[in-house]
Amino acid sequence: MKPSATSSVRNQLRFAFAVVVARSFLATAIAVRRLQVLSDDTQALTQRPLVKERLMAGWLLNTSVAAKRTGSIARSADPEPTVSRGRLPQMGFSGNIVPILHLYA
Repeated sequence: MKPSATSSVRNQLRFAFAVVVARSFLATAIAVRRLQVLSDDTQALTQRPLVKERLMAGWLLNTSVAAKRTGSIARSADPEPTVSRGRLPQMGFSGNIVPILHLYA
């Protein structure tokens, strides 16, 4: 055997091994990048419905509280304040109330 033929095969094996290692590193880098993009997309996908759900829950709470408040006001037995003999109704204010003449004319 010639020494140059042996070194040539050895060099070819080294080169082939270097190519395989380089391709595996490249494939790993691409896979990690794609997983990061997928993670970001998944995070965005789950956050959007969560925000909408919280907004809808807040809206429903406010609407139901307002409906209950309106219903209790409608059912209350308190008489409506009336104007008699040009006087303003007593509304529970401790100070003087300036009359608004155009409302009671």
